[in-house]
Amino acid sequence: MNPSRVWILALLWAPAAARGADAVGAASSVVSVVVYEDRALVTRRLEIELEAGERTVRFDGLPAGLVDDSLRASGRGAAGVTILGLEAEREYLAEPADERVRALTDEIEALERKATALEDRARTIDMQVKFIDSIGSSAGEGISREMLMREPDPAGWGKVVAFLGEEGDALRPRLRGAGEELRAVRKEIEAARKRLQQIVSRLPRERKNVRVALEAASPGRLSLDLSYVVPGASWRPVYDARADRAAGTVALVYGGQVRQGTGEDWNDVELELSTARPSIGGRPPEIEPWYVDFPRVRPLAAGRAAMAPLMEVDQAVGGPEEEAGIAVADAVRRGDAVVFRIGRRETVPGDNSLRRTTIASLDMPAAFEDLAVPRLAAHAYRTAKVENRAAYPLLAGAVNIFAGPDFIGSSSIDHVAPGETFDLPLGVDDAVTVRRRLLEEEADRSLVRRRTGRRSFRYRIEVENHADRAAKVTVLDQIPVSRHPDIAVRLEGASPAPVTLEERERPGVLAWVLDLAPREAAKIEFGFSVSWPKDREIEGLD
Repeated sequence: MNPSRVWILALLWAPAAARGADAVGAASSVVSVVVYEDRALVTRRLEIELEAGERTVRFDGLPAGLVDDSLRASGRGAAGVTILGLEAEREYLAEPADERVRALTDEIEALERKATALEDRARTIDMQVKFIDSIGSSAGEGISREMLMREPDPAGWGKVVAFLGEEGDALRPRLRGAGEELRAVRKEIEAARKRLQQIVSRLPRERKNVRVALEAASPGRLSLDLSYVVPGASWRPVYDARADRAAGTVALVYGGQVRQGTGEDWNDVELELSTARPSIGGRPPEIEPWYVDFPRVRPLAAGRAAMAPLMEVDQAVGGPEEEAGIAVADAVRRGDAVVFRIGRRETVPGDNSLRRTTIASLDMPAAFEDLAVPRLAAHAYRTAKVENRAAYPLLAGAVNIFAGPDFIGSSSIDHVAPGETFDLPLGVDDAVTVRRRLLEEEADRSLVRRRTGRRSFRYRIEVENHADRAAKVTVLDQIPVSRHPDIAVRLEGASPAPVTLEERERPGVLAWVLDLAPREAAKIEFGFSVSWPKDREIEGLD
């Protein structure tokens, strides 16, 4: 028997030994997390010394929302251990158990003690000021009596006045200072209470504890892992793109934004971001008969939902992987999904705040061109056709676009498979100007009675490259599209002739591709006519 292995019996409801009152709670910590688009697979670990025989170990303080069916235990040690089974139990809390709550509560108590001390100091100084003021009032009465009964003593009066003034000048600034300090402390208390209320409002008032029943053949140390699935976690891709037109590349920083409010913090964990979609389920949908009937009231059929076989996710129990020297991830395939293993340990708090991490930094070949739609906009827009040279897909997500250090704007990309190209908009190209003019518009005003009405239009588009580099400009325009067989639209010549672009092909769209040398200009002219029965009204030409 190999003493370094642990035999796993993955039973959710354990035998009676697992439910005994002798379960011992042990401190555990989250060591690794796999985040999916709408949930996470969390692995906790504890180290424990075992005596020979049976024992139940308890993992305390787990999220109340964990999926019981996903609980799995595994481990490694030198104790010849067999895992007999495990079960989860729900615990209701009078107060939320959270380190942040305890820390803020201690902070508020310390501030309140400080405020009390400041109030005491302010009262003492205020009493001293009032005493000095009372002496001043009494001195005035004494001086008046002295002037009536004996020779006045101006020197003595001066000393009294000087004493009262010096003491008053010393005490009143101290009183104001104590008041200002007290107001500042009260503001700190108010801010801390608001933070505490915000945290407490998000914390659950219940949690789960998991008991794991073990049997050790001999004494020894065991590293025990417990994994479970929790909702309330997600990640989405986000990209930063910087175009280098001279080099013909786009530098793409592939990032992942992680958010989780599972009820526990992930501190210093091995983090993986998975493209798997367990929410869809592992079983294909079953097609049901498609009935046609007259309307009638009938109960709705219950929907089917299949839970993904998350128990098949790898449960490595070895030591942590060697940390990467740079903040990028390793892409690993697991079945049809890709898992990005972040190259450094991460901390993701459970307060639903966004945490961004870098997956990869990619230099991708790109073909740059300009796109102009002069009928709709008097600008040419820079675009790049980028090829995904990575061995994994680029998931659909937002793109922040930069030109050098300057932020141009935001865009998005759809799912891009390895080897596939995608269009990346790069903003307005000020070096290329585009103008569109109506050269001629003609309506049939013949005196001869005709059965057919007719209008014709002719346009000129002027494109000029003002840059010291060549420019490839795709120009798009359009002619009307008839939606009735009695309305005829005819292209009346175009110079140069339009080309067919598969990715731009739509009804009525005309396309030209111009290769302009530095400082070169080009013209496009085209016309079209529309005819229809004269006894009918037509709309859409104005």
